[in-house]
Amino acid sequence: MKKFFKQSLKILLLAFLFGNLFASTNVLVFAQNKLILNQKQAIEIAESFVLINGYTEMPASRNAKLYLEEGENASDLKNILAARLKSIESKPIFALVEENNGDSFWIVRFLFTKEIVESDFELGREVRISLDGNKIWMNSNPVPVWEAKRFGDCTGEYEKTPKFLSNK
Repeated sequence: MKKFFKQSLKILLLAFLFGNLFASTNVLVFAQNKLILNQKQAIEIAESFVLINGYTEMPASRNAKLYLEEGENASDLKNILAARLKSIESKPIFALVEENNGDSFWIVRFLFTKEIVESDFELGREVRISLDGNKIWMNSNPVPVWEAKRFGDCTGEYEKTPKFLSNK
């Protein structure tokens, strides 16, 4: 009986420690064992992506495997990197989870360094990140950033849980 009690106590202790490990990482776990990024993590990934790929004030990292956008050709890398350099701000204006055609992903929007206005909206670029962080890509088209006024910017408190998950 003592042996059974000790084993049960060990199992409970391990379960408690394992549960606290996941709670302290601010990462959500789905039933399918997929890790879901929170807003802060998505922003950090997007900031790193635009920095490494040469969109900000820093030239592209020579050691990184560069992301090529739709229509870009690796044989024209010099011109591509010259066009990218200093094209967008290094800090995003906002980040949120978007659902499109049944797929959900983080969108993190950055303003152009030179103000571009179209139909009364300032334009920028959008980095998209799969919810688990395994896929990162740049939306090939400029996007309006008017939503920033509605959702707030990324300089304040980060959401710990994507809004679409918090109601479940």
